[in-house]
Amino acid sequence: LPRFLGDKVARTKIGISLSIADKVDTLVGFFGVGIKPSGSEDPFALRRNAIGIVHTILRNEINIGIRPIIEKASNLYTITLLKETASDVENFIKDRLKAILNQEGFSSDVIDAAINITDDILDIKFRVETLQSLKSEENFEDVMLTFRRVMNIIPENFKPVEEVKPTNEYEEELLSAFERVKDEIEKLSESRSYKEALLKIRELKPYVDRFFDNVLVMEKDEMIRNIRLSILKIISDTLLKLYDFRKIKPS
Repeated sequence: LPRFLGDKVARTKIGISLSIADKVDTLVGFFGVGIKPSGSEDPFALRRNAIGIVHTILRNEINIGIRPIIEKASNLYTITLLKETASDVENFIKDRLKAILNQEGFSSDVIDAAINITDDILDIKFRVETLQSLKSEENFEDVMLTFRRVMNIIPENFKPVEEVKPTNEYEEELLSAFERVKDEIEKLSESRSYKEALLKIRELKPYVDRFFDNVLVMEKDEMIRNIRLSILKIISDTLLKLYDFRKIKPS
């Protein structure tokens, strides 16, 4: 179970375990030798298997990471699978989750902001529900777009300086404000209190706004530029434990 779209899902512990194990093994086996659905063609019902995994997890409200299951299935094969098998299968299952959440009315940008933060299918849905709810509240979208700005300006593969010493009051007040709420944001995230974590992040918005209004981040002086980027990177790394705000689009 489920045997077809719309079918009931397994409900017992043994049934759930067998269902997920069987479907993951099927996906890993086919993907491992390079057989994947293309376009509308899916002769081995691989999409149905992935959808079955997602529905089984969601309807039973199971918090479980799919990556270790996929890796376990991969390690059981005695033949050499394609090296990208595990990541391809994980992304394939997440693509089915994304389609299901879209059908339930969640916006694509909100789904994209959560889907790669974790491999826990149920947790992704919970994050999406929380963010979608807050995004509809007055002025909260502005908060998310502010933090998208924080993430977008950081160059790819940028490495922060070892010791960040602010060079002006705007850098200092932003860093200080962040350090005041960082531990609380991380604790709320770890306990999956995502709404409370987002509301705590909102407290940083005025400091981020003043920083961008008064500071040229991409300063010609390399030392100053790296300090400013490092402050933003420190903030970004914490935010990425919650959501990827780069994916949020204005309504």
